[in-house]
Amino acid sequence: MKIVADIGIPFLENAFILEKVSLVQLSSNKITDEVLKDATAFLTRTRTTCDDKLLKNSTIKFVGSATAGFDHLDREWLESQKISWAHAPACNANSVVQYVITAIFQYLHKNKKSIAETTIGIIGVGNIGSRLEKILLKCGATVLLSDPPRAKKEEKFPNCDLNNLLQKSDIVTLHVPLSKTGDDTTFKMANDFFFEKLKKGALFINSSRGKVVDGSALEKALLSEKIEAILDVFPEEPNISEVVLKKSRFTTPHIAGYSADGKANATTQIITALEKAIPGITSPSFCAMPPLPRKNKNLTIDCFNKSVEEIAFLACTHSFELENESNELKITPEKFEYFRSSYPIRREQSFYNIALKNYKSEHKIILEQLNFNVNSFVENK
Repeated sequence: MKIVADIGIPFLENAFILEKVSLVQLSSNKITDEVLKDATAFLTRTRTTCDDKLLKNSTIKFVGSATAGFDHLDREWLESQKISWAHAPACNANSVVQYVITAIFQYLHKNKKSIAETTIGIIGVGNIGSRLEKILLKCGATVLLSDPPRAKKEEKFPNCDLNNLLQKSDIVTLHVPLSKTGDDTTFKMANDFFFEKLKKGALFINSSRGKVVDGSALEKALLSEKIEAILDVFPEEPNISEVVLKKSRFTTPHIAGYSADGKANATTQIITALEKAIPGITSPSFCAMPPLPRKNKNLTIDCFNKSVEEIAFLACTHSFELENESNELKITPEKFEYFRSSYPIRREQSFYNIALKNYKSEHKIILEQLNFNVNSFVENK
């Protein structure tokens, strides 16, 4: 049985019973209808559109996307052809939360602001937005939520009018799907009107979809120096306008969800789905185990004369080098796809052990709220 997989999907080496499966791993630009014509299953990522053009002449019975999103899957057509499909919902939610939390504490550190005096607007309150809300509330921030689809379904959902959220928030972060039709379309939702309503000096974060932002409106807002921006996705990705590249505080190559933990979760989810669709081909001993990162998992921080924001900043930037990754892309933006495909190992906060010296209880508490391991490694005078 032939299974074709995007080479960017990790940890597949021991996923299958070798006597039953021939695994073909290729880069997305080499996956064609010809390659798939005699395959039984296809494991993909967002770069490949799975529709009749790609699959109509194939023997594919299962399509699994190792991604939380599924915009690239023509689900209606797949189901009409009785092709099973699966994705990996929430697989990288904690990874994106790590990205956004790091971005927030970078901003607070730079501007010498307190988390307790900061209002953060979350637009889109699904798997990622909900987790982010819980953490930020525990850290003491004021959090405003905007999610009209949830508000329609949930009578008690605390939905904030979008205009009100934009005017009151010091930081606005997008976590919406890309939708081009219906009452709650998100296509180019961040337009001229959106940026006009934002507070002067506000931080705008987008780690959702590039096309939920109107590129020209974003450029105007950045050129006017009304806002700061930390961006992981772009309207014309992988191309980034020169204005956005230069004027944004940080730009990264669509890697917010690329922690090794998130990738392991995604691979595990689609292999589990594949086994249900086509039983008897996956290895019973399969385990997607992320490797060690570049950074030491143990970190000691001396808290003497440091604010909780400084402690959080030091811990977050140890686990995720957001500024370094941004600098690489800003210097060579033409290597966007290379940076994305060769992304180094990044582990989430729960992997790291933080030892604190000269700490106060609030130092320890905020790191625990951010999901770092502190208890077993705490030192104090």
